[in-house]
Amino acid sequence: MRKVSLNIEKKTYLPGDRIEGLVTVSTDEYFECNRVVLSIKGQERSRVVRGSGDTRRVYLEKKQHIDERIELVGSTGMPAGDTNFPFSFILPENIPHSFQGRYGRVEYKLVAKVEVSWAIDPKTRKKFSVGRKHEIPIAHSVYSNLDDDDARLLSVQMPSDVIHLGRDYPIKLMVSNEVKMRGVRIELIYHEFVSPKGHKATKKQTLAKLVLDELELPRQMWIDATIHTQGEWLLPFKTELIETYYKLKVTLDIAWRIDKTIWVPLKITHELSQNDEKDPFAFGFY
Repeated sequence: MRKVSLNIEKKTYLPGDRIEGLVTVSTDEYFECNRVVLSIKGQERSRVVRGSGDTRRVYLEKKQHIDERIELVGSTGMPAGDTNFPFSFILPENIPHSFQGRYGRVEYKLVAKVEVSWAIDPKTRKKFSVGRKHEIPIAHSVYSNLDDDDARLLSVQMPSDVIHLGRDYPIKLMVSNEVKMRGVRIELIYHEFVSPKGHKATKKQTLAKLVLDELELPRQMWIDATIHTQGEWLLPFKTELIETYYKLKVTLDIAWRIDKTIWVPLKITHELSQNDEKDPFAFGFY
């Protein structure tokens, strides 16, 4: 029996953190090995599939954020029982945090391997997460109008363009006397965008929706509406291969498919202190 195990202190680290742990080689009888190595890998990838069957094409782009190897010991004899090899390394400061989406992902892992001549190399792997330092975006008030032929149909106002996930988000609306409509739809939409090899793909997901019927909308008066958010939603993410972001979509529901829409880009933050870390795999909607 020859087995390798790998232990680290935590599941999630921040860029610049030191990772320390042990590689343990277990065997029931003595054997000789060429070396014991630990690989640290961090890869980002975006992937889009077009077509099906004979016309199916896969477009893929990859980027290595970490690709390092540490030799823990050179050629040596491995005695029966357990032999421990401690290791320590520092994560680069400029790596992105872990991410798992529909078309893209960023993953980190450790691979420990015992290289043996004329035999299968015992090895093991362990994934770990890279978190992100919480940043508080600068807030600005929002005032947006929907005009048609010099007539103002709809006005939207928010005290801030920053959504604090887990809090209610207030919105003010005013509908003109001039517009004939069935109501107003307010949607908070999460976008994931990739473009491997120039082949663009976007996933849109409506996370919150509010429908106001015409009878609930007095004309030429500001009315209050509220979008409910959840603390489990993901923060925006942007790298060379992947981008995610949030937008508020406010739509005048007009008959005969001539809806008119206001799009408002939004900033997103969690209710954390400046130095808190967030496990990127603790939340999500995939």
